[in-house]
Amino acid sequence: MYVDVRFYRKVFRGSFCGKNVELMRLLELASVKANELTFGRIGRFGFEGLTEFQQECVRQAVCFQADYYAKNGIENGEAIRSYRALDVSVWYDRGGQSYAKSEGFSEMGYMFLERSGLCARVER
Repeated sequence: MYVDVRFYRKVFRGSFCGKNVELMRLLELASVKANELTFGRIGRFGFEGLTEFQQECVRQAVCFQADYYAKNGIENGEAIRSYRALDVSVWYDRGGQSYAKSEGFSEMGYMFLERSGLCARVER
């Protein structure tokens, strides 16, 4: 898990007000999803093996994702219009408006993961 309850509540100041045990589950699931979207690089390099900037980006992404899970549930029930496997993009239809976002991941969270450089298909 890349973020602990203290960081989420005191530094990030997340919106989840439930029990710490529930929050820990959301943070763990968000950490797993973040690692998946970075092609396993966080787990392979180890969180401590990342730069400080990358660590901060991952922490922010995990916190945004935990909020996303708390608000939308673990399984997102929106109407998927199309799916792209290689760029992790999904088109959702919400009242006739389509938009792109990472599959089941917070838009803000994914923005932080992209900034970290860990989402590139080819390692730099």
